[in-house]
Amino acid sequence: MDEAVETEMLTVWIAVTDATEEMGCLAVVPRSHQAEELSLHCPGVLNPAENYIPQQILDRHGIPPKPLPCTAGSVVLLSRWTEHGALPNLSDQLRWSFDLRYQPVGRPTGRPAFPTFTARSNAEPEPVLIDPAGYAAVWDETRQRLLADAFDRLLYEQARWLSNRDNLVCA
Repeated sequence: MDEAVETEMLTVWIAVTDATEEMGCLAVVPRSHQAEELSLHCPGVLNPAENYIPQQILDRHGIPPKPLPCTAGSVVLLSRWTEHGALPNLSDQLRWSFDLRYQPVGRPTGRPAFPTFTARSNAEPEPVLIDPAGYAAVWDETRQRLLADAFDRLLYEQARWLSNRDNLVCA
């Protein structure tokens, strides 16, 4: 969401299962982070939450996306500027991953529906969450709230993605 546009953020993508090209592994545009531009995302055709970066946007870098096949346990680091997406899953297997984001304490995440916590802070060591049961409880509360439809804002960045549905590059 717009509130997080200026937030410095590192995404840590962790493969839980193998992620082959056939299974829809990540693909990145090499050196795209150097442009320091946030991508235009288009809502999916069947499900608006399944967003994608249109080919026209990927092509502006002059370099095709590079698939990043990974074995289970592999880690991919992405800046907030890195053009990335998943290839289509053409296999009969699921591709599982964790997508962790790190940003400075107190900065907006762009995903206000989901809980945040401080993993480490020299300046403010007290609110650091190191208890797995506490972390699980926070996520369970969030899950219950979302299932009860008690959250008054759109999830993820759907507001931005849905506003792009009539954009010509999304057609």
